[in-house]
Amino acid sequence: MKDFSTRRSILATIAAICFFLINMVYAGESMSDDIQQLTSLNQSYLNSYRNGLVEFFEQTLVEEFKETAPDGTVLNREQFLEKIASRANSGEQLQIEALELDIQLFGDTAIVRSVPLVTNPDGSSFKGGRYTDVYTRIEGEWLCVAAHLGGTPN
Repeated sequence: MKDFSTRRSILATIAAICFFLINMVYAGESMSDDIQQLTSLNQSYLNSYRNGLVEFFEQTLVEEFKETAPDGTVLNREQFLEKIASRANSGEQLQIEALELDIQLFGDTAIVRSVPLVTNPDGSSFKGGRYTDVYTRIEGEWLCVAAHLGGTPN
């Protein structure tokens, strides 16, 4: 009887460990997918921000979205979209990439931090100020709820 009880205990422990490991693998895959989605969203955000592509933001910002500028000015979603629209047709499209990209996940919330590197059509480039964007997953889709722009780097 003691032998059977010991075996059952060992099998239960092995089953619990397997269940834990399987869940860790799926959680890791899900986290990896989220990081890929947020990396892609971040790049689209940068391109759209710099080049005045309002349509992207109309689909990606929640109604309660706020942007905080380096001087402390806060824009609501409508004001932000007007700012982006003013950049449309402002000349040639600029290339932009995220340097020092850092994405932190907290369940259905993500914090994205980076420094943009902008390359002009003539090949010259400059770094923008560090920024922080906050996303939340709503009905399976990552949407931006807040953006904070830092000052220009030294």
